[in-house]
Amino acid sequence: MAQKNIVQAAEYAFMLGSALTTSFQVVNSSGLPYPCFMLRIVNLASLNIIISYDGTTSQDILKAGETLNITTQNNALPSSGVALFPAGMKVYVKSTAAGTGTLYVTAYYQTV
Repeated sequence: MAQKNIVQAAEYAFMLGSALTTSFQVVNSSGLPYPCFMLRIVNLASLNIIISYDGTTSQDILKAGETLNITTQNNALPSSGVALFPAGMKVYVKSTAAGTGTLYVTAYYQTV
């Protein structure tokens, strides 16, 4: 029987804009459930956010009302290499103050 490559969405995580502070806080407390080839951060909060993938270093910024899509290499051709966000990876955010609205982290992974 032939195998199929299937893309699935991980359950999303969210944080209320009212919980934002000037210190990094984790959005997806359980981390990514699987190695993922796409990470999406949706900022529907009223403030710009700073993003960290290690909880310490400011690594990206996302303006209020915008979405950040990061897609990695999800196929193994021609060099048998892939680049994925690791299972367990957490996304941290901070801002200048508490705001309104909601932040979301979604991710997509591939199964066989």
